[in-house]
Amino acid sequence: MKRAGYGDLKYSIRILNNGDGTYSVEVPKLPGCLSAGRTKNECIAHIVEAIELHLEGVKRTPPEDAVPEIEVVDERPSAEDYLISLPQACKFLDVSDATLRRYIKDGQVPAYNFGKEYKFKISELSEFIDSTRVTVRKPARASRVG
Repeated sequence: MKRAGYGDLKYSIRILNNGDGTYSVEVPKLPGCLSAGRTKNECIAHIVEAIELHLEGVKRTPPEDAVPEIEVVDERPSAEDYLISLPQACKFLDVSDATLRRYIKDGQVPAYNFGKEYKFKISELSEFIDSTRVTVRKPARASRVG
């Protein structure tokens, strides 16, 4: 079996340095289509397979890029860019597993699906928290007519 490589890419990808000697790869045109690897070439092979699997689950296939590009982001990620697991996200948001899964299903919380496992960006969870902020308005003082 031929190993997937750059020639098999149909969409542009972004390879991110995880800061621990591994890389993550994402497809900007296909939100939620992610993979990882120990090398950049391994990432390319993994994402080609991930794209094929991702496209099986979508109703409308986005058009392919005429000339797919590979963007490599080598700077170390900030703490907010790290992915955390579902149990960690539940603790972060102080909600139950069922509640977080409902938020995902309703599109309130962005999640990334790695096989059977959900992952979350801390920065996106923080944005969700900010979006739920309750603003209390003070009642206007009644003016006295005398």
